[in-house]
Amino acid sequence: INHNAVIPLSHGYNVYRQIGSEEWELLTPTPVYPVQNGFDLENNLGDLFEFISEEMGIDDAQRVFLSLRSSTGQKLVIHSAVPEIALQLGRAFIDEEAPVGSQVSYRFEIVDDLGRPTGQLIQGLANLTPQKPVPPKNVLAEHSSSTVTLEWYYPTRDESPETKDVIRFKTFYKDLQSGFVTDATNAVLVRRVGESEFRKFITVPYLNREYEFWVEAFDYSGQSSGKSETIRLMIEDNVPPPIISNVEADVNENYQGVISWPVSTELD
Repeated sequence: INHNAVIPLSHGYNVYRQIGSEEWELLTPTPVYPVQNGFDLENNLGDLFEFISEEMGIDDAQRVFLSLRSSTGQKLVIHSAVPEIALQLGRAFIDEEAPVGSQVSYRFEIVDDLGRPTGQLIQGLANLTPQKPVPPKNVLAEHSSSTVTLEWYYPTRDESPETKDVIRFKTFYKDLQSGFVTDATNAVLVRRVGESEFRKFITVPYLNREYEFWVEAFDYSGQSSGKSETIRLMIEDNVPPPIISNVEADVNENYQGVISWPVSTELD
């Protein structure tokens, strides 16, 4: 369950669930309190915090925390695209015993630092119909030396309404020599409204090796579509040295043409 309200610092929440017209049921025996500072957020998220810090261009943990707490468009997109952050900041809750197939209402009751209700409520209604995201299609890949350009197609929400919950993509590659799989997602690749063509540049660590590349779509809950079709490429140095510049020509006393040019500094 996601919401976009800002919970005051030191405040927490209780979560209630109502199935159809039944009585409200308390899901949290004790109030849930979001993280209160950048140190705790960094400690709880680990490598994911470093990823988000680089994405935001902020290297101070407390500044990252305060920035993520704001309700600007960019921050709300990050909360929706990275559910781990939304959970830490109190913008999301996981109902691990949700009644699949039912129409359910959820209510967040905001409480103060002593667990007393403040009167602020956040409420919404949903039909709990499980659905796995559709994987990306028409994946293409080409490379220029160690830089691979990966492209794929994903239908717009108008073209495919069942994909409405998909918000981001992740890209991966597998080194077929070592068998090691790498998550090559170094930015939040957000799905953009009205666009169906996407592109990502990936730099692999070694040349003269064969790699497999693929893309996965993710919804608001962090659920993956699974692999798209995979593309296999032999990555080698396929870029010729740059054209020679500053070429000079002269004629000597024997009427011979003399051509000179600077030494190339390219390794190949």
